[in-house]
Amino acid sequence: MKWKIALFALLGILLVLGLMIRKGVIPVDSKPEAMTQLTSNDVYCSFCKRALADEAVFQSFKRDPVYNLFYENATRQQGDLFVQALKERTPEYLKASVLARVRRIDEIGDPVVYPYAGVGTISPNVLHALKVGSDLKCHFGEQKRLRVIEIGGGSGTLCATLHDLFDIECYTIVGQPETLAMAKRQLQELGIHHVMFLTSKELKSVPCDLLLSHYGFTESSRSLQKMYMKKLFPHAKQGYLVCNFYPRHFRVKPMKKRDLLKRVKAIHSQCEVFAEEPQMGQSNFTLIWRNSPLAALQQVRFDEG
Repeated sequence: MKWKIALFALLGILLVLGLMIRKGVIPVDSKPEAMTQLTSNDVYCSFCKRALADEAVFQSFKRDPVYNLFYENATRQQGDLFVQALKERTPEYLKASVLARVRRIDEIGDPVVYPYAGVGTISPNVLHALKVGSDLKCHFGEQKRLRVIEIGGGSGTLCATLHDLFDIECYTIVGQPETLAMAKRQLQELGIHHVMFLTSKELKSVPCDLLLSHYGFTESSRSLQKMYMKKLFPHAKQGYLVCNFYPRHFRVKPMKKRDLLKRVKAIHSQCEVFAEEPQMGQSNFTLIWRNSPLAALQQVRFDEG
């Protein structure tokens, strides 16, 4: 009999606790909210704000462990692979005149630099950007007055490098405010002022010659990816997207590879998939379309799933 009384008493207590929690009388930690981008976490955003407010921090931001979790984190060994690829495909990008221009980027933020045979001292991150430029030249050829939109942007290193390699009419970087502010600061110090910086909320449907993303697209949430696909993909004549995938514990839930490819091919049916080279992640790949006719926006339907 006593155990029945104890059981009913326990159930009563649990019922009261449940009601109190439901009404907010007793606060409980809720499940962490999913992020829209990999870099939309408090630690990274706080560092960017500190670097922009404190000149001493900005002077060496490319060496900061927090920043290196997301950007400016290519290794010396990866730099060797970038140099080898450049020698094989676009040796003109290793000429002294080109290297002298892109080395200016290493004067900002005190990045880690290494000596490379036949190249000299340079950061592997600038070599990475040169490698992306090499890919663009090999896939799309020489082009004039390029209108470029980049998803992500990082520190602005890729934007600065491409300005040294190509004839760019206009360049737009789409990303989150803290990342955009860091990129803008570096580009301004390099004397590159005609770049537009837009958050996803400010983005409109704009035609471009090249849509570019190095991980930025796949490091976005599914809803943000769908927005990019709706506003940018149908109006991009050419596309170069390096795609990566990462564990779910990062709290960003992007599209899975099969779904992503299906949706892109609905817009650009002739898109091609290549393995990332050099391979920076086991499942990484590069998605490319060339001179695709612009799809009518109203013909592309995206479900809400």
